[in-house]
Amino acid sequence: MYSKCGYWHQAYDVFKELREIRSLITWNSVISGMMLNGKSESAIGLFMMLESNRLKPDSATWNIMINGLLNVGKPDEAFLIFKNKLFENIFKYYNLTFQSKPCFINF
Repeated sequence: MYSKCGYWHQAYDVFKELREIRSLITWNSVISGMMLNGKSESAIGLFMMLESNRLKPDSATWNIMINGLLNVGKPDEAFLIFKNKLFENIFKYYNLTFQSKPCFINF
């Protein structure tokens, strides 16, 4: 609600207060609000913090990031995020190990 009205920073303040009860839904909501308000750098920073908080981005998270970056005119960053998701799926699907990654770098 805050973000849709342009108050993305207040939404982030509420999010910070939720320390122990944050879920992927709250992360996605705040990231989406930042993107909606043109704060892509803040959204990228929060996206990077997500995994350090022992959560894995879901399809909604990836869509928020890719669409948000495209909407603010950052196609290169959107492509990098898409490529990271593609690699993650390839390794998961084919059950590849981290040692296998270097052979895919020029994919």
